Amino acid sequence: MRSTIVALAAATCAFETVRVSRLVPRWDRDRCLGTVRERVGPRGIEVEVVGDADDEPWRFLLPGTATSSLGGTVWPSSAAAAVLVRTLRAAVAGKRVLELGSGLGLAGLACAAAGADRALLTDSAPELVEARDLPPRVEASVLDWADERTYATAFGADVLIGADVAYYAPVVAPLEAALRAHCGPGAAAIVVGERKREAMRLLRAALPDASTLDFDLEVAVDVVADPSDPEPPPPAAPPTTVGIGVLFHAPEPAARDALLDLARREGAAPPVP
Repeated sequence: MRSTIVALAAATCAFETVRVSRLVPRWDRDRCLGTVRERVGPRGIEVEVVGDADDEPWRFLLPGTATSSLGGTVWPSSAAAAVLVRTLRAAVAGKRVLELGSGLGLAGLACAAAGADRALLTDSAPELVEARDLPPRVEASVLDWADERTYATAFGADVLIGADVAYYAPVVAPLEAALRAHCGPGAAAIVVGERKREAMRLLRAALPDASTLDFDLEVAVDVVADPSDPEPPPPAAPPTTVGIGVLFHAPEPAARDALLDLARREGAAPPVP
């Protein structure tokens, strides 16, 4: 398994601090579904997503910096979502995918890399969706969950995806409304978030028919020294674990169950007892 590296230091530093993240199922801790390599470079955040097989990584360039705002940051849930999409690529291949609360759009870009017919990245912050340099079959648009006038229901999404969208309790009601409005017959939604958040617990309660999966994102921070600098780099931060929850929601049980069956076949859901 190739490691995941996320560069966090500014370009003026003589060293880079790097974060190594691995998505591990809680029911099978000996398995790693994949990793995400991020590096803050002069043009933005360089990202690689690697699966559990020794295949070619997906590479993306995101418009962020070491000091980006909340929406301009690759959060653990976004990294976990990208790995999950790579694992479940058959769920999005040939489909129309709508990403809610896209931020930098890593999950939606991963869907495009997985073969989505079209991917629409949406966020309420115009600066995150305007003037984006996007690859073919990827678009971006402003969508505010609390404002139905901005909804993209005409897009006709087959799959919805949202990473770190349930981040605090007041957003749950408009998020649920947006999910239900865009998730039409035959469509399915994948919501990825941090288990510790109250909003994720509230969203689970609001979508009682959703299937739920639990993962851990194991994060280790390394420091890469500049060989030309005689000073040793500072010590790396200790490893941490971020609890990740995943919801599969669909208005029709058959669509939800098909997604869950695929996850079982790919090792992204526990086997039937």
